[in-house]
Amino acid sequence: MTMFNSKTYFLLLAVLFSNTPLLAQNVNVADENSRFGKPVTQQWKVGAYIKASAASVRTAYITIPVPMDWPEQSAKIVEEKMPDNVTGVKYRTLQNGVRQMLAQINNLKPGQVIELSVTFEVAVKSINAPKSTDQWQIPKKVSRDMKSFLGKSPQINALSMKLKKQAREIVADVDGDWKKVEAIYDWVRDNIKQTHEKPEGAVACLRHKEGPHEDIVSLFIALCRANKIPARTVWVEGNVYAEFYLQDKNKLEIKDKKVEKGTWFPAQLVGNRDFGSMSDPRIIQQKGDNFRVPEEEKRQNYVYEHVTAKSKIRPTVKFIRKLIQK
Repeated sequence: MTMFNSKTYFLLLAVLFSNTPLLAQNVNVADENSRFGKPVTQQWKVGAYIKASAASVRTAYITIPVPMDWPEQSAKIVEEKMPDNVTGVKYRTLQNGVRQMLAQINNLKPGQVIELSVTFEVAVKSINAPKSTDQWQIPKKVSRDMKSFLGKSPQINALSMKLKKQAREIVADVDGDWKKVEAIYDWVRDNIKQTHEKPEGAVACLRHKEGPHEDIVSLFIALCRANKIPARTVWVEGNVYAEFYLQDKNKLEIKDKKVEKGTWFPAQLVGNRDFGSMSDPRIIQQKGDNFRVPEEEKRQNYVYEHVTAKSKIRPTVKFIRKLIQK
């Protein structure tokens, strides 16, 4: 792990709340009453138990991914448990896809155990597929922020020549952009066998015609991106699926500026067939697969918990991530 000072650690990423192409991509054009089902509400506890072993811990820093709001999900804090020696609790959002809690732990004595945790009330809605699909098209042009969903990510190499060739062949005789994405979806489900090995990435999954759940999702995303269809990974509680992005042929004018009316649609690659829909609402942890984390040198396809300490002996940490029964 890369060491860092507290000033760097607590530098929050800027979040723009202006009328930008980044926000334009999240314009929800579907009828809210028909696109989403009734919310399922649960309480979700995240945090950590931290113990100093033989030596005291003068200062430690911790980051923990926490639930955030999405069109199909709302998340609010209902309880915080922070001991007196936990300070500087803040939140930041990375690439509009994952939210983290940041905290500083001070003067932990040998053998001392503390719990820092946050309980969220999370409401998640199922997603219904659109009744009409003819108007949905592959974007002809995307904003700079959307380009990360067309390029290369860890485990998702959409630039592989073999993968690009396969991507072209799948959609070669298909009319209609929605049907092209569905053709990719059906090809992956029909031709790739699920295993339970360690993930190797989309290219290996294509080469072997088999792979674990995560690689099957990555392959679908890579095939979409190779066909200029923005796609990303959705990490949910106990599962992973994909989302693809299409735009409505109609335009929405906002202050004399034409903004493409686009929507992210889910695609469940393993298990029940859910294309453009998600019948099993689960708590969304993160969306994306190419995160730049300030504390890490390499880009991450999934953002994990992170701990570092200014002491020779690191504290023992047990992370908390569980559902709380009401």
